[in-house]
Amino acid sequence: MKKVKIPSVEIPDKFSIGLDLSGERFRSLMYPHRFDMGGLMFIKKGEAKLSINLLDFDIKCNDIITILPGSIIHLKQYSEDVKLNLILVAPDFIKNIILPQHVFSPFKFIQLNPVLNLEENDATLMFDFCSVFFQILKRLERTEKDSSTVLKNTFMSLFYTLIAAYEQKSGKSKTPALKRSDEIVRELRMLIFKYYRNERSLSFYAEKLFITPKYLSEVVRHATGKKVMELIAGAVLLDAKAQLKSTTQTIQQISDSLNFPNSSFFGKYFKKHIGVSPKVYRESKQGYY
Repeated sequence: MKKVKIPSVEIPDKFSIGLDLSGERFRSLMYPHRFDMGGLMFIKKGEAKLSINLLDFDIKCNDIITILPGSIIHLKQYSEDVKLNLILVAPDFIKNIILPQHVFSPFKFIQLNPVLNLEENDATLMFDFCSVFFQILKRLERTEKDSSTVLKNTFMSLFYTLIAAYEQKSGKSKTPALKRSDEIVRELRMLIFKYYRNERSLSFYAEKLFITPKYLSEVVRHATGKKVMELIAGAVLLDAKAQLKSTTQTIQQISDSLNFPNSSFFGKYFKKHIGVSPKVYRESKQGYY
């Protein structure tokens, strides 16, 4: 699968960074896009509406978006004055960094809250880190010297600053505890996004949640107005759209990656829900339906 095509300074397979990206460059996300790399997106100016792994968010100035590897982002609209910084990091780079155990404590909070609004001072510090990171990468382009230690230390400084902001946010959060039904739906969405490529049965997800299929169906219908199978289909179709628009995978390969019996079955499934065939969708200039 191809990596995200955003104009930037790049170190192949490790880092990609873009500063002051404008709305025009943001436009590439106007169709669902899967990020193989993890990363951080800093909103410096303007507003936008986007979905991250099927969850909708309104973003604004000083928001930071944490992109976990495998996330699918779909930009639905944005203001013409939007500007952002973007840092993408290869998953294997992060895996090779040894972190103190407490750093992972807010991980689930980040999964559920990928968009965080920063205080002005924290936002300024993050933007400064982006500039430093950018300068280091530019220097690496001009030399063969191994600067991995400098990169790791700079990235870790940025990462720890982000974690501190998340820990402060989660500690200050006074939102009431979720109702049991809302908690079930939230856990279901996370499970679906984890297993949708291989598991599409109501019974599988009910078993994972330790409840009966009938009860799960009732909870989801009352909380969202949708059926469980509609939520599962939403994840499958989001992935299909992302692959059709941002990769050179054949329709057969996409069908196989999503575990359809064959490309014909995949094509009928896609057209039933989207209204056009995978081929028409891929070739459309609009990019989404």
